[in-house]
Amino acid sequence: MYEFSVNKKDYINYYLFQNTAANKAYKRNLILSTLFIGFVTLGLSFLNGDTTQKNYIPAAIVLDLLLMIIAYFFLRYFDKKRLLNFALKSYEGLKEQDIQINFTPASINLTVKDSSSFSKSEIKYGEIIQIAETKNYLFICFKSPKVIIIPKKIKEIEVIKNELLEKTPPHDLKFVTKQNWVWK
Repeated sequence: MYEFSVNKKDYINYYLFQNTAANKAYKRNLILSTLFIGFVTLGLSFLNGDTTQKNYIPAAIVLDLLLMIIAYFFLRYFDKKRLLNFALKSYEGLKEQDIQINFTPASINLTVKDSSSFSKSEIKYGEIIQIAETKNYLFICFKSPKVIIIPKKIKEIEVIKNELLEKTPPHDLKFVTKQNWVWK
């Protein structure tokens, strides 16, 4: 049996990880939005300018590339701000939780306690679809929208990770390692 605590900060880090590092759609949408802005501004510059001059086309392309770079950082900044504000709002009233996790041959027994509630769950290993590892956390994701967040500050983290990998059916499991992921 392993014991650890998770708090609001841990849940926020999980949300931010799932929506940035582990989410290819986030990166794709950011790049596509930037390209769209770039092509629109380039098209508008050709509509309004005198394209018969020799220097006009290279200058328009350079200006467009500069605008695309600025748009990329602008969009990234506001998207990250939106994600962080949503995470802070979503987990606003969350209290620190004490978690006990026990690995049996067929399932994970999970006990969650906070100042006002107590719950027990039994989760079969076949329900695990992803184990994501970052520098500070181990996230165990299930088919249902549930997750176990294990901070790496506990001593037994390598034992827990090895036990999970050993007992989870390999054909169902996706193991993601993002050791250098940090919310910036």
